[in-house]
Amino acid sequence: YINLSKNSSDEIKYHLDKDFKIKGNKIYSLSTCLLIPEFINTAIIRDNETGVRQKGKNFETRCSTIYGRVHLGTFNSYDEAKKVYDEYKINYIRKLIQDHKEYLSIDTYQILSQI
Repeated sequence: YINLSKNSSDEIKYHLDKDFKIKGNKIYSLSTCLLIPEFINTAIIRDNETGVRQKGKNFETRCSTIYGRVHLGTFNSYDEAKKVYDEYKINYIRKLIQDHKEYLSIDTYQILSQI
């Protein structure tokens, strides 16, 4: 990661990400990568987490955010719980991108806005 800041109070850590600009990219360079704030990149790359766990006969759904863990509900089926999680997660990521666009280059904002 890299730290870019105007002063110590607004320090933002950035990840150099090779996967968004060119799918399947294996090359790290300015023309093939994006600098993405760590908190946005972390929210996006956590897609392998389902956000669903079985609790007795039901399925509990929750999502980790920069504000803390958000409980989304308890459901009768895994599919129902996963659907709620997936919808919440994509809306959360879109809101992060929109609310923090001042930390994104125009190129990065345009690419991430397609999520």
